[in-house]
Amino acid sequence: MNHQYKTVALFDFDKTIVSRDSGYEFIKHRLNSSILRRILAFLIFPVAIVFYLPMRLRFISHSIFMWIATAGLNKKKLSEARKNFLRFYCSLSDDLVYQDALDKMAFHLDAGHHVYIVSGAPTWAIKKISKRLGIQKCTVIGSIEKSMMGGLIYKQHCYGHQKVTLISDVILQNPHKIYGYTDSAADIPLLSICTHKHVINPTKNHLKKFKRAFGNNFRVLEWA
Repeated sequence: MNHQYKTVALFDFDKTIVSRDSGYEFIKHRLNSSILRRILAFLIFPVAIVFYLPMRLRFISHSIFMWIATAGLNKKKLSEARKNFLRFYCSLSDDLVYQDALDKMAFHLDAGHHVYIVSGAPTWAIKKISKRLGIQKCTVIGSIEKSMMGGLIYKQHCYGHQKVTLISDVILQNPHKIYGYTDSAADIPLLSICTHKHVINPTKNHLKKFKRAFGNNFRVLEWA
């Protein structure tokens, strides 16, 4: 095994590296572009929320809104929509990225560790935003979309237990140490495989869930 694989660092993206949820912001940005999309999202909300509540079915709810956000876009228009979103997203605030996250990622990379971004955000968004923020040398594992009936839905939803499945190759390499960084209790399965667990800026509700899962076997980091 190469030295760089003896230690692995797994980072969530939204609200762990960046302060705003990129997937949510993309859908909101697209819905705000059309009153018809907003109306359809409003009408379908009671159905979508039913699928959102159970974590194992949450990908269906996310797919519904992704489809509404992208329905009717051909390849060229989809590319333009993504470019427009990236300009909008990167201009949302001056503190979009946590400098502490960038410093911690740099620490792992400088130490020869293999760094992964493992996130429910769309893979294209993670890669494009990371490039604009100067994040390099990280392997990205995110959600992947596919076409369906004129719009996009999720083919691969990198969320909850699915994150562990999608990094199974990493686990099989049997690294000596696995560092995990996340803000969300949805990543409890991911942190469960980590030897070093780090919770970033948790809300009270998420912190309670982490404590139920791990007791005091994790560190809380306040990142700015």
